[in-house]
Amino acid sequence: MNKKLNLIKALLVCTVGISVCGVNFSSVKAEENEENSIVELAVQTSSFETELSSDMSEMQIALNYDSSKEAREKAVEAYNKEHPENTVVNTEPVADKPKLLKAIVGADNRVKANTTLSPFKQIGYMEMGYINKGKMVWYVGTGTLVSGNTVLTAAHNLYDTKLKSWATTVIFQPGMTNYNAPKAITSKKLYAMAGYTENNNSNYDIGLVKLSASIGSTGFLTYRSPTANVSYDAMISGYPGDKPGSQWYHTGKAMVGTQKIVYPIDTTPGQSGAPILNGKTVIGVHTLGSGVNEGVRITPAFYNWITSIK
Repeated sequence: MNKKLNLIKALLVCTVGISVCGVNFSSVKAEENEENSIVELAVQTSSFETELSSDMSEMQIALNYDSSKEAREKAVEAYNKEHPENTVVNTEPVADKPKLLKAIVGADNRVKANTTLSPFKQIGYMEMGYINKGKMVWYVGTGTLVSGNTVLTAAHNLYDTKLKSWATTVIFQPGMTNYNAPKAITSKKLYAMAGYTENNNSNYDIGLVKLSASIGSTGFLTYRSPTANVSYDAMISGYPGDKPGSQWYHTGKAMVGTQKIVYPIDTTPGQSGAPILNGKTVIGVHTLGSGVNEGVRITPAFYNWITSIK
C-alpha cells in the first residue's frame, strides 16, 4: 500500500475502448482513444487514485428517466447504436455479484426506512450495467449522495475485477421506496482506487459516481474520517435484494480499524456500497460480510480524495 509511484504506468481497459495513460503527479492527463472516449488517470502518493471517464451518447447522458427500466432500455439502445457489430441483449437486474456475501447476524432486525426523511432520502438504489458474453448484465447496489451530483459507493459496484472492466452505465435513484423514486439519473464518470482495480485489495473498495445531472433539492450527506480503534454507534441503510423495491436499515455497534470497519449489523446482497452512518454522517462504505459484516473506513486519505472529486 506504500509502494513507490515514480515509475507507475497504468493500463485501463474500458468497455468502450482501450487507452494507455501516463502518470502525472501534479495533474490528470487525459488521452482520447480510437472511439473518442476519454480515459483519465490520476495517481496520488496518498491514495492511489484511478479515475475513468467515458464520453456517453447524448441519448444516455442528457436525460433523467422516470424509472430504472427506462434508463436500462435507453442505455442498451445507445450502446447498440454505437457498437452495431457488437450489439448486446438487455437483461433484468440481479442483486449483487455472487462472490460477495452479505449476512443476517442472528435474527433479521432490519427496519423499512422512511425515505422522505434524512439520511434515507440521500441514499439511493443503483443498477450497474456490464457487457458480458453478448449481454448487458445489470447488478443491484446502493450509493449515497455526498454532493448534488456525486455518489459514494463500493468500488466493486463500478469495476469488475474478474471481467477487468468498468460498468458501462450506472443508474442512480435516490430515496426509492415501493419501487418509486423521484428520478433515475445515469452516470457521467466513474472513479475507483487503483489499489482495488489493479490489485483487488478490499481495503480500497471505495468508489465515486459523477451523475449526468444534479439531483436538485434532495440534498446530500456529510462524511468524515472516524478515529481508528474506537467503537461507534452505527447504522447501515440500503437496498437488499431479498426485500426489493425499498430501503431497509439496521443499527448496532461498529468497531473502526485502520482500514476496515466491522459490525454485527444485518445486510444482504444489494446493500453493497451502502453508507456506514454515525448519526447522519458517513464514516465508511459497506462492502461485504459473512459471520460479521464489514466495510471500508473513510481514512484521511480517502476523505481528501472524495473531497477533491465531489
